[in-house]
Amino acid sequence: TNSVVLGVQVQWAARNIGEPGPKTFVVLNHIYALCFLVELWMRICANRLQFFYVTGPNVFWNYLDVVIVASSMVEVVLNLTAGDQQTGSSTNNLRIMRIIRISRLVRVMRIIKVVRYIRALRSLVMSIASTMKSLAWSLVLLGLIIYTFGIVFTDTAVEFIELQGREKIPDLSVHFGDLEISMNTLFRAILNGVTWGDAMWPLHEVSFVWPYVFTVYMAFCTFAVLNVMTGVFCQSAIESAAKDHEMMVQTAMADKKRYTAIIKTLFSKLDAENSGSVSLLDFEEQLQDPSVAAFFESVDLQPSDAWTLFKLLDTELSGHVDVEDFVDGCMRLKGPAKAIDMAALVQEHKFVKKKSSQVEERMRRVESLMDEQSAVLKSINSKISLAVEGA
Repeated sequence: TNSVVLGVQVQWAARNIGEPGPKTFVVLNHIYALCFLVELWMRICANRLQFFYVTGPNVFWNYLDVVIVASSMVEVVLNLTAGDQQTGSSTNNLRIMRIIRISRLVRVMRIIKVVRYIRALRSLVMSIASTMKSLAWSLVLLGLIIYTFGIVFTDTAVEFIELQGREKIPDLSVHFGDLEISMNTLFRAILNGVTWGDAMWPLHEVSFVWPYVFTVYMAFCTFAVLNVMTGVFCQSAIESAAKDHEMMVQTAMADKKRYTAIIKTLFSKLDAENSGSVSLLDFEEQLQDPSVAAFFESVDLQPSDAWTLFKLLDTELSGHVDVEDFVDGCMRLKGPAKAIDMAALVQEHKFVKKKSSQVEERMRRVESLMDEQSAVLKSINSKISLAVEGA
């Protein structure tokens, strides 16, 4: 609303040049300045010194708020000072108006904060910002190409003008009279700032070869340079969107919310009796329905084995699955195995292997003890037999 009011105020000033503005604008500006000050003060009281020393992307927004509030306070003071002065020099008034305009421009920057909370705007702004480096180097490359062709066309045009006279070929002088004009013509030609046919045909006065050279320049810049630049910009924008942490979090939360709603809809199809839980029998019956099976596949779940799937969902082994267990299980089983699932499986495999090795070692010890006991028993039996025979 601050930006809207500021826009209305600027529009009114443009339609009523030289007339003093209504007092309503001044009152609204003071109200907004007070609101900004109160908001900033509450945030500083809540965060204390961390407000100024916080690390990460929020530090930029914190200092931006400080600048906006300071400029708003300066505007309020200047408005009050200008209102109290009945007379004054025009120089002082002009200086005050310039400062007020600067403070208003700073206040407009507050609209940038809206970008943080709207995912579509944030994606666009971050993508544009990420392409600035590529844009700079692309302009350097384009400038070198234009500079090279500009030298060629300017040298040819100047030499022909010296021989024929500037008055006989005015169009050639207009488009290629010096290096600066030639570069400007070449730049505007590839951006449709000038019809490139109008810029090309004066070169025909010099020789039939130069229009073809100009055509080669246009083809090279249009089909090669500009397309490559577009591809580089798109790649930079895609990489920036993929690396934006806050956008990734927002996307993940939105996907999770959407996926949860789909799974709850699927559960309602399985729970035909609206009992709040699904048994194995209900599960098997509903999976026979092709629409339910297709619904499972749409959320990356393959219901090929109803018993296996139900056993994985029924973590409490109660024989029934409620909506919470169903949602959590489907979220866990969704899609292919993740790296963390494979790591957990490897860890469990190592644990089981270690335990089995320990069990195997203990079994060997038991077998050894049993062999020893068996040998002792045989020895005792043989002695007993000898004693009986002797008796």
